[in-house]
Amino acid sequence: MVYESTYEHLAERLLPHLNPEDLARVRSAYEVAETAHRGQMRDEGTPYIVHPVRVALTLASELEIYAPRLICSALLHDVIEDSPTTR
Repeated sequence: MVYESTYEHLAERLLPHLNPEDLARVRSAYEVAETAHRGQMRDEGTPYIVHPVRVALTLASELEIYAPRLICSALLHDVIEDSPTTR
């Protein structure tokens, strides 16, 4: 997986802006998304988890949005729609 699309890269971007509790929430959301999308591939051939991580990185890196709920939402936004996971 491309480094820029990993949780570690996202956490590195968020660390200066989030307290440990909020970072733990983001990690939890990532783990739910990664589990839900495990084994799925995007049309371009990348693992599905790359997409939600890139959305979260866009919020933080390009838009300077660090709200933990929004970052978690970015990570989870396709879980119900594009995985077998139900509400």
